[in-house]
Amino acid sequence: MERKRLSIAVAYSGINSEYQDKILRGILDQARLDNYNLAFFAALCSADAGRENGENKIFDLINFELFDAFIVLSNTISEQETLDKLISRAHSAGVPVISVDRSISGCSSIHINYSDGLGELMDHLITVHGCTEINYIGAYEYDWDADARFVAYRKALRRHSIPFDKSRVCFADYDEYKAVTMVRRLLSEGGKLPQAFVCGSDSCAVAVCDELVRQGYSVPKDVIVTGFDGIRYAAGHFPSLTTVEVGYVSAGESTVKIIPKVLKLGKGDVIHAQIKNTFKAGESCGCVDSDTTHSAHNELLKELNSENDRYQSVTKRIISMSEDLAHVNSFESAFRKLVYYIEDIYADRFYLCLNSHFEDDEESRPKCDFSAFSDTIDCRISREHKEYKPRFTFNKKEVLPAFFKDGVFPNTFFITPLLFHNRNYGYIAISCDGYIGNNILFNTWKMNISTELENIRVRSKLTEYSNTLERMYIRDPLTNLLNRRGLLTKAYEMFEIAKSRGKKVFVLAADLDDLKIINDKFGHHEGDNAIIQVGNALSRAVKHRELCGRFGGDEFEVMAFNYSEELAERYIKSVADMLIGYNAVSEKPYNIRASCGYVVDVPREEDTLEDFIKRADTDMYENKHFRKKQTLKNENKKG
Repeated sequence: MERKRLSIAVAYSGINSEYQDKILRGILDQARLDNYNLAFFAALCSADAGRENGENKIFDLINFELFDAFIVLSNTISEQETLDKLISRAHSAGVPVISVDRSISGCSSIHINYSDGLGELMDHLITVHGCTEINYIGAYEYDWDADARFVAYRKALRRHSIPFDKSRVCFADYDEYKAVTMVRRLLSEGGKLPQAFVCGSDSCAVAVCDELVRQGYSVPKDVIVTGFDGIRYAAGHFPSLTTVEVGYVSAGESTVKIIPKVLKLGKGDVIHAQIKNTFKAGESCGCVDSDTTHSAHNELLKELNSENDRYQSVTKRIISMSEDLAHVNSFESAFRKLVYYIEDIYADRFYLCLNSHFEDDEESRPKCDFSAFSDTIDCRISREHKEYKPRFTFNKKEVLPAFFKDGVFPNTFFITPLLFHNRNYGYIAISCDGYIGNNILFNTWKMNISTELENIRVRSKLTEYSNTLERMYIRDPLTNLLNRRGLLTKAYEMFEIAKSRGKKVFVLAADLDDLKIINDKFGHHEGDNAIIQVGNALSRAVKHRELCGRFGGDEFEVMAFNYSEELAERYIKSVADMLIGYNAVSEKPYNIRASCGYVVDVPREEDTLEDFIKRADTDMYENKHFRKKQTLKNENKKG
């Protein structure tokens, strides 16, 4: 496939992380500047969500034959097997891989130097503020000697000839709760506060600051607290954090910038680049006064208020969507309703791409892998620039046909799976002007769609099971006519209406002739065939809503409301003609006949349905007896 633009695939996992948000924003902005097509393949889940294996299926969708380069946020994909498989597939297709924030053999990489900046922060605390008692919060105890931030902390102490004291280290695994617990324990045990807490992340630093304030201490008057990362709350927090702003956005931009160089490399050659971080003084060490950060606080407050308004508005719409979809019983109805709610997603192109087997289940397709994408993808909803297009199908290898269509501007698509547990329904593809991958509202919206698709599937299946059970309860399995219970249930109501309105009721009793002879001479399977053919004749003769039932054995009953003698005779003749027609072409060694008797009458107050059935049975037996006498008389004449 000849293309004018380079097409780049990006894979990552996780949600609501400024880490990935900033890196991906950098990738997005730089790709636009460089006029590249960009496809984000996003597994929107946290590592402990129990959905990771299912969400990671989105990576199976990547057809590396269609892409020129592959960017992977390696640290976001916790399953090493998944990461190894991705990189192996890319290399097999001859596509260069650029790993962000982790060095991987055979891959180019953009490395964020986490020790860079923290050493400068430590130097600032020691030389400017004279701190010698510095506690560190955030390392992983099982891997503390390989943690770049923690190593930088120790090196800074050594550089300034300050002894390392392991008791000053809280192995909090960068967890805010563990950090706060450590501070509480220190204060409750009467421990002396250090001169400074150096936290390995801004989130831990914010949590520690807030806990100290709750305990009656002032930051930075009583103790200095610093962070690391440069998240947006660092500048907007009270007090604003002294921190290290990590170059996540620069990492994303640099990943895209090196693509032309990577594409020119020889086989096996790679490029490694490092991103530097920036030390930023704030109020939490006392180097910046509140007036300087006042505007940052206001900006954050405005941003949070705007987000809150958006959250409330979209949350209401999500609730409305769930309520609407909860009342539909078919996928087609759901898709019609979804069109209305797709307007909540601010994107000029939207595609709901479903597996060809998404409506099936294990019972109907026992060998189907419902966790995988089908070879054929069914695009059930397609919106392009406010215009909805007809449904269409395409091969999974195409990923998304619209992505590879060159236009005036490059294509940028965000592609994420639709899952319920590990059942894979397909995926959503959205063209995005801005990165939306960590938007909790979007993920909530998407998960609601997945849940409702599953609910509709289950409701459809339950309806099917209910209908099956009903058929088993009121239907005769051999003839598919109503059984005694089914016929009488409907007939009782009809009979009482006829009685109250003075309308005539038709009750016919039919009996298969010579069933025992057929069974004895030709076998029970032929006897069953004879029963089926009588049932077929009775049901095919229906013209005026007659109810047909098999009471058991060779006995049948037919009932109708608001009937006449003429209709009764016509119905019986039609049944007889059908049996004669069958006998003429069946080539069976026997003929099928049925004796019939009926009553057409207006039920009196004292009459019951059973009375009418007995009258029809009596008439039927009289007719059967008369036919047998006639048959014997004819045989005697012949003899």
